[in-house]
Amino acid sequence: MVDETDPAEAVRDLSRGLGADVVFECAGHPSAVPQALNLVRKGGRIGILGQGHSDSSFNTATLSYREVELIGVRAYDPKVWHRSYDVLESQQFPLESLITHRLPLEEAAHGIELMKSKQGLKVMFTPNWA
Repeated sequence: MVDETDPAEAVRDLSRGLGADVVFECAGHPSAVPQALNLVRKGGRIGILGQGHSDSSFNTATLSYREVELIGVRAYDPKVWHRSYDVLESQQFPLESLITHRLPLEEAAHGIELMKSKQGLKVMFTPNWA
């Protein structure tokens, strides 16, 4: 079954109409940056991690009017991604065991504290609509 929840509407509901403080765009799809602009609050930040193969267009006036900070991030070079994919595909490492906690999104503050205190290695958050 396909979830037809509008992400922007869900974020607005969860943030009492403000929008997200920080949005990470990781898909690299041309529609992702405009969508991130719909998710972020006024004065928020968008981190662009997705390395798309097509240009993304969006209204730069929206960026200015809403005082949104757009940050480009490139964490690794392509060799690292290919090596990572090979490791995942091999299934020789029990990566599921890296997830130490699964928490509802409402407990995000607790999950961050678990990570800061090094009690949690990988904490996954599940939104209400999932």
